[in-house]
Amino acid sequence: MKYLYSKALKDNGVVPVAQGELVEIVSQDPLEVKLHVEVFPEVEIREDYKNVKLTKTLVFVSDIEVDEEIKNIQTRFTRFEKA
Repeated sequence: MKYLYSKALKDNGVVPVAQGELVEIVSQDPLEVKLHVEVFPEVEIREDYKNVKLTKTLVFVSDIEVDEEIKNIQTRFTRFEKA
């Protein structure tokens, strides 16, 4: 079944996001099934994307703010285990 699934995807040019979900067994001889397969959306990028202008906003962070955030992260992810 795994081989047939992979072959069907390849033959139809389908790139799944995740493993397909069996919806229905249509026939057992010959084997015919219906699957629900989630795929990536088709995206079209226009050529004028190169003309998009962005401005950067500089953000200044003090050493104290960095130290405080490191302590917050350490506190959130600390686990106590019996020795």
